[in-house]
Amino acid sequence: MIKRFLILMVFCTAIILSAGCSSEYDIVITGGSVYDGSGQTAFKADIGIKNGYIKTIGVINKSGKTVINGEGLYITPGFIDIHTHCDREILTKKKNAKNYLTQGVTTVVTGNCGGGTYQVEEFFNKLDSAGIGVNVIHLIGHGTIRTAVMGREAREPTDAELNKMKELIVQGMEGGASGFSTGLFYIPGSFAKNNEVIKLAEVVKKYQGIYASHIRDESNYKIGVIESIKEAIAVGEQVGIPVEISHIKALGEPVWGQSARICELIENAQKRGVKVYADQYPYLASSTGLAAAVIP
Repeated sequence: MIKRFLILMVFCTAIILSAGCSSEYDIVITGGSVYDGSGQTAFKADIGIKNGYIKTIGVINKSGKTVINGEGLYITPGFIDIHTHCDREILTKKKNAKNYLTQGVTTVVTGNCGGGTYQVEEFFNKLDSAGIGVNVIHLIGHGTIRTAVMGREAREPTDAELNKMKELIVQGMEGGASGFSTGLFYIPGSFAKNNEVIKLAEVVKKYQGIYASHIRDESNYKIGVIESIKEAIAVGEQVGIPVEISHIKALGEPVWGQSARICELIENAQKRGVKVYADQYPYLASSTGLAAAVIP
């Protein structure tokens, strides 16, 4: 079954550091440098796997049915890709997450930038049927629920509309979501004031969920990247919910050099006890919709 909650990847179910072992293994990985996920320095070890579980990490004298030479290679827990947009593609059997698995990614986070479905139980059932091969953590999209309740109108919600959005968040969280996301740069998220986001985040907090945000401005288009970072931090500080700032960047020459200030804002918030984090992709390009990029 697909995991319906945020998990820390468990690297092994049993660690035996003694020499030798009495049981045979299906797979033995020899001589690799092991990073166990604890943050400690890598160590040399053999790994014995039986019936899909790691049974031994240490010196293994017996061979397995399959022996993999790990010399010069790193052996790690599965990676978590915290920001993906594979929600639709992952459902097709032709794209059943092999691209993630071959890179060592065993958990993906979907529903980012305000676009995730609130029909989470149905979404997970489809993933189970497709047999996708990775664990999925899903976020309910603020843009999705806002569109469902009030279309793409550029205004604040009425009390009745806000309550309906809260109901859809409850539906999604009880269906297995791990939190919700916003795309405040995009329509209709851009029409929402931060007070609306805070009220919805209060519902997510009841389920111990998280808040991830494609912030309102990553450059100098609207309120600026600095104020947008402050806006995201304010949600976590006022509600008491963990905040994840998506694909953090200083986008474009007008804001180059502001990264130090951005990091300072996050670090100072952490010192105040706010659980706020950020992810960054390891390349220079970025991607968005053409309409969002060229139309005011």
